[in-house]
Amino acid sequence: MAALLYFPKISSQVTSSHFLSPSPMNLRKLSRASYVLTLRLKSTPHARKNFHTTRSAEEAYSDQHLRLQLSAALSRRSLDYKHCKQLIATLSPHEFDRLFPEFKSKVNPKTALDFFRLASDSFSFSFSLRSYCLVTGLLLESNLLSPARLVLVRLINGSVPVLRSDCDSNRFAIADAMASLSSCFDQEIRRRLSDLLIEVYCTELKRDGCYLSLEVFLVLVKKGLFPSRTTCNILLTALVRANEFDKCCEAFDIVCQVVSPDVYLFTTVINAFCKGGRVKEAIELFSKMEKAGVAPNVVTYNTVIDGLGMSGRYDEAFMFKEKMVENCVEPTLITYSILVKGLIKAKRVSDACCVLKEMTEKGFPPNVIVYNNLIDGLIEAGSLSKAIEIKDDMVSKGLSLTSSTYNTLIKGYCKSGQADVAERHLKEMLSIGSTVNQGSFTSVICLLCSRERGNWRKLLS
Repeated sequence: MAALLYFPKISSQVTSSHFLSPSPMNLRKLSRASYVLTLRLKSTPHARKNFHTTRSAEEAYSDQHLRLQLSAALSRRSLDYKHCKQLIATLSPHEFDRLFPEFKSKVNPKTALDFFRLASDSFSFSFSLRSYCLVTGLLLESNLLSPARLVLVRLINGSVPVLRSDCDSNRFAIADAMASLSSCFDQEIRRRLSDLLIEVYCTELKRDGCYLSLEVFLVLVKKGLFPSRTTCNILLTALVRANEFDKCCEAFDIVCQVVSPDVYLFTTVINAFCKGGRVKEAIELFSKMEKAGVAPNVVTYNTVIDGLGMSGRYDEAFMFKEKMVENCVEPTLITYSILVKGLIKAKRVSDACCVLKEMTEKGFPPNVIVYNNLIDGLIEAGSLSKAIEIKDDMVSKGLSLTSSTYNTLIKGYCKSGQADVAERHLKEMLSIGSTVNQGSFTSVICLLCSRERGNWRKLLS
């Protein structure tokens, strides 16, 4: 009534009798009068200020009350499921996203993770990407790597409901959300977040993982989140395995702007150059690596030697083998195996036998693969007798003949017209359950048929 007296036009329309009469007409008039009163209050500067002040105070009180409830629930050593169920029922994803960063320092990460699981699995509660990234960072701060990884795996796989916004519509939204939390974590945790995201993309998304991880890497770097050398190497290795040699080399240029490359990063990119047929650039990078004071290891040398061998530059490959010895890097079984394989491919069988002798003297007994490569090369060169000697040496060293060994020998016996010996080896293979390839069957059958035709011709003549 006091308000009605303050506004005479309204009071002339609505008198005390309206409050006493419950008729629909009077109620509508009262409602209209209240509406007009509210507009007047809002339009009056002093009244509008009081109106918004009251509203802001109520909102602040509500936020403070909710913040205290959430903080108390997530700071406990274990989750109070009954209380949290009631809390989730009255909570909105936007409210949680707004308040969560404000009390993150008080949160128990394990309890927070249980809260996220309860809300998403039982209530289909859609946390924002920022909230998921924040709880991941809190888990990493407590060295809870496996749970943190699982959060990102489920997020990337779409196994949890997510609050989406217009800016979350692209596939790099998780990286963007991580970048938005820069002020919430120190440099080490930001680096570990970047590492984890790239690693999960590389390993969980088998087919497109390396491509997405590369694009995410570029997004993170642009926003000032720099992964570690180890993670950069994981990314480059994934690109090499996907035969994306050019992309690997391009990514390396960006990596060099972020971190100082170590022997592992250099070796990965040298491998990419070699496999991509760019051996000259591989050797140039090898030289650059040495000038930068990064000492090549045995894997680096083996990679270059293999690349030179694949491009037919065997003399240079031997030079690199000598260079590694000069630099106190001892050749390994793999080094010698690469040389033998390359020399066999070049039909330099005598040189391959010399390498075999050297590796044995150096204390590296050849394995089955080396022996099989050598036997195959000798058969191709028409040196069946020498191949048989190598086979006997292989057996004397306690190594068993494999399906590959048998099939290669059968091919040699068939080429030399020794059908009986080839047939005997074929029967031996079948008796021990070895896998016989189609070529061996065909060669023996053709040779036996040819021999029988010759016998029939003799009889008919």
